[in-house]
Amino acid sequence: MVYHKMRIDGASLVFSNITLVQCTQSCLAHAHCLSVDYHSGDGSCWFHDYSTSCGPLEFAEQVTHFERVACVESGEPFFLCKKESMQGYSI
Repeated sequence: MVYHKMRIDGASLVFSNITLVQCTQSCLAHAHCLSVDYHSGDGSCWFHDYSTSCGPLEFAEQVTHFERVACVESGEPFFLCKKESMQGYSI
């Protein structure tokens, strides 16, 4: 899922001054990255892990939140599709 002008609190800054494509591809390449916030104003890329990926969405003007997992009612991440590098699951 993609959420424009939204972010989730608690992410870790991983990269600065990179493109959207670089940010999302980096997240997909790291098993611990379950979702990512990309800030288009400064090119910052923020990874979410298991502890933060299903937090509440907050408005953020220049940020787009990308989920590689679906969050279910329990608030626990649920992986969408199979992928070997993610111990069987990913997008």
